[in-house]
Amino acid sequence: MLIPNLTILVFFIVMNTSDMTVVKETVGGSITLPIPIIQDGVLSLNNSAIAVVLDSVSRIVDKDFREQLQWNKDSGQFTITGLQRKNSGIYKLEDTNTKKSTLYHLTVYDPAPMPGVKVSAVSSESCSLVCFVEKVDETVLYWYKGEKILNQTSTVPSLPLIVDKKALNSSYSCVAANPANNTNTLSLNFTALCSENNLIIITSDDSRTGYWWLCFVVLAVIIALFVMMIIIKRKRDRTPQGIISMTSRDSTKREEPVYTEVNVKRTNRQKRNSPELSELSPPVSNLTTVYDTVSLRHMNKTDAV
Repeated sequence: MLIPNLTILVFFIVMNTSDMTVVKETVGGSITLPIPIIQDGVLSLNNSAIAVVLDSVSRIVDKDFREQLQWNKDSGQFTITGLQRKNSGIYKLEDTNTKKSTLYHLTVYDPAPMPGVKVSAVSSESCSLVCFVEKVDETVLYWYKGEKILNQTSTVPSLPLIVDKKALNSSYSCVAANPANNTNTLSLNFTALCSENNLIIITSDDSRTGYWWLCFVVLAVIIALFVMMIIIKRKRDRTPQGIISMTSRDSTKREEPVYTEVNVKRTNRQKRNSPELSELSPPVSNLTTVYDTVSLRHMNKTDAV
């Protein structure tokens, strides 16, 4: 009795495994399960229900999928968006009316890293280059010449290539890919790279990095010049020469006094009661001339007597 049951169990496992569809996707991507659930059915992940459809009305029962899982009422298909690594697993789509189920083995991979290239050796006849990535896990490296694959590896973080200098004018590129066929490509100009004694490292960010470094240098120079101008100006303002020059400029702004002749006019009464000016005045030789600043003032009619 035990042997037939064991045979049936093994046969059931094999049959279900052969019906499983393998799906590979990249973080941030989306998948649509092609088998529809029109009226009644269940979608589960690792034997745990995440959504149900009853009388053509869907309900998401797993709160982790409320923002990711969508059901199209017209087509009956489930779509998972914004995939993350944690969404990997075995999905089971079961139609409760027909009793048919479909399995999907989903694996979500990180995006392929951007590769870099370094020139390891240059001779008169050939040029040796190495394509590399910082993250090795689940990454495949390729060397392309045009559309043709020259070399590939998935076991080491770098992939070498030796190019004959007679073929440097061809189009070469280094490609990094993940198992979900998400790729990043670095195209290269071997003629410029493979000059004599030119051992350099090229990455996709080199041009952008150089641009930002140039902007930083220009900005630093402008700030330095501005600071120097402020320091020089302050030093000039603090020197005695600066003070003297400021004093001399202020003195030139003072107005020169204006001199005028004053005539004393006496009335008839003053003439009768006052002695002659000549009698009161001392000899001219004993007089001292004194000058003063005279300010002009407008007189009212009542003042002019």
